[in-house]
Amino acid sequence: MRSRELDTYVHVNQETNRAIVVMDTLALFSQELDYSIWDPIWKETNLDGEPYFVSNPLSIPDAGSLSKIIGGFQPITHFRLGREKIWMKNFEDEGSSLWNFNSNSEFLQDSVFRRGGTAAFQLRYDYALDNVITNLEDRLPFKNEYDHTIHGYIKTENGKNVTLQIRLTEGRSGESILTASMDDSVQGTKSWLPYWGDVPSHENANFFDIRMSSDVPESGQSQTWFDDVGLVEWDSLQLFEGFPISVMHPNDFNYIQVYATQTPVAMAGIQLTNTIIGDLPSLDAIPKAANPVITAPGKVHFYDESKGPVGNWHWVFMNQINVYQRHPTFHFFDPGIYEVSLTITGFNGETDTDYITVVALSSDAEEYILGDVNGDGSLTVVDALLCANYILGLLEFAPEAFLAADIDGNGSIDVFDVLLIADLFD
Repeated sequence: MRSRELDTYVHVNQETNRAIVVMDTLALFSQELDYSIWDPIWKETNLDGEPYFVSNPLSIPDAGSLSKIIGGFQPITHFRLGREKIWMKNFEDEGSSLWNFNSNSEFLQDSVFRRGGTAAFQLRYDYALDNVITNLEDRLPFKNEYDHTIHGYIKTENGKNVTLQIRLTEGRSGESILTASMDDSVQGTKSWLPYWGDVPSHENANFFDIRMSSDVPESGQSQTWFDDVGLVEWDSLQLFEGFPISVMHPNDFNYIQVYATQTPVAMAGIQLTNTIIGDLPSLDAIPKAANPVITAPGKVHFYDESKGPVGNWHWVFMNQINVYQRHPTFHFFDPGIYEVSLTITGFNGETDTDYITVVALSSDAEEYILGDVNGDGSLTVVDALLCANYILGLLEFAPEAFLAADIDGNGSIDVFDVLLIADLFD
């Protein structure tokens, strides 16, 4: 955004994390990516003394920069655009540490996460004397003339007063002048859910610190996971009218938030356009699941790592249920082997599709031995033959047999699994 205010162009490639200054604007090559953001999560709020509904911070696609707002469902009256202030909020590929994990009760781990592969973890026992807090290693600059929203994903088991907090200070050191938490703390056992809350400001605040906090449980132990924790800095509130609404670009906006007089009764979207300078890799759909093996009934948390100029995401569950979110969650009620598809859309309606397999076990399923497809307790040529017949479509596998046959753990059964099983019984 600052480059445009200076009448220059800086192109940031989100795929490679590299930026270039465009010297010859006459030879500037750009393309437009049209897309929709579907189904915001709504909270009740007040705007100018009137009751309103406000959406969660809605992520803008990474490809290029937001350049136009085309429209949206009628009850939307206002919007604002925001920037993420915690660059590496998902705890992966940081290159340097942002977070101060300074006790045995708080650390990064890679077994439970919402997306990406790593999440922050806090452990608390009922005999502990106080809550556990994980904060940033260093305070970061805070512009008190802007509104801010703290946000993140939280998962709990026996949690108590689990929350995200912001602490504002006048300097990089010294006492805090304000501490605020998100709207509602989390209690008990909850699956991954997004949480967010507006931050009160202070005229003397120049720096901020984010704190992830878990209180002492009433009994036993409390486990809490945090992912995608960040702080959004908002530009001023604007009227949602006079379409198309032009947005100066390139810019560094990551989020849009909308205000409405009522919530929609059916699926509703917001139509936008990003402008992309230069070339991006071709579309490549890459669906992922944080927990692709569950016990039914249970939830699977999906996330997207697709490449290229992606504008829209279309997930299909059980061959009939359509979801248009980038990182959805789906509840599987019955045991089975489920194929889930992700179709991404880029320039001019171009699409790419890929698939991921989810295995839902029954609650009384026996533990499987890798390679023991027929479950007889030993690895023989029969297991390899069963695997080959499955590939040829001659038989179906129970969930336990599928997991036993998937030797390389890639979520599919292929000839490589047959060869690996043969190696095991040899």
